[in-house]
Amino acid sequence: RDQLLPAARQSLGADHNLTLRLNQRLSWALLASPVCTREDLLEAETIMQDVVQRRRRVFGPAHPDTLTDERVRADVRTKLAARVDAQAHRRKASPQTGPRPHASAASPSHERFNVTPKKCCNDCGEWLEQDKYSKKQWKARSVRRCLECVAALAAEATG
Repeated sequence: RDQLLPAARQSLGADHNLTLRLNQRLSWALLASPVCTREDLLEAETIMQDVVQRRRRVFGPAHPDTLTDERVRADVRTKLAARVDAQAHRRKASPQTGPRPHASAASPSHERFNVTPKKCCNDCGEWLEQDKYSKKQWKARSVRRCLECVAALAAEATG
């Protein structure tokens, strides 16, 4: 890792398809590791953010590799958010804040903890509430864009 990626960047260039693919594979490896730490997830997110930006610039937003990398970035962010949520729930269960509410099979976690559900926009990286997305984008499982990012992409495509 410490030798291959710099060598690829130096000989092929940072925007070369193979260099971007090596970075994507590194991110996948960090994500899939059974001993994945929060720092590994943050590194994977940083790597994928860079890869997606480069792919969009070099190959365009509709290229299949760009879309694949956006899905990988979304997976990284989902896993990172799950880790953060788990830490927040553990803090709520600490003796200082009292016991955690009992989970009901019928109620989603955001109702049990009085939290407004938010989802991450794959373009801007912000965690936004449902009113910031179209119905289709809110339900999307892989690549999700908020209304502002959709409008910016539309303006970019026409301009």
